[in-house]
Amino acid sequence: MTEETISKKILLSGYTIPFLLVFYVMTVGPAFAFMHDSTWRLMYPEYQRILVVIYTPLTFCAAQNKYLTDIFWAYLKFCNGYI
Repeated sequence: MTEETISKKILLSGYTIPFLLVFYVMTVGPAFAFMHDSTWRLMYPEYQRILVVIYTPLTFCAAQNKYLTDIFWAYLKFCNGYI
């Protein structure tokens, strides 16, 4: 492999990894809105286990900091109200 090919792969991964991380964080709101109606009742309990497994690392990180917890719940409320 040439040095130019290696640098292109490093550059691509440098853009792809942060994009995927931001995408992962931003999808929790729409996923939560999909699962609940506007009165916060669970609409699709059959998908709850899958989404809990997918978003457990994110909720764990949010629970470690009061500031992040507030932002996390505000984002979920925002998505549940508008999506």
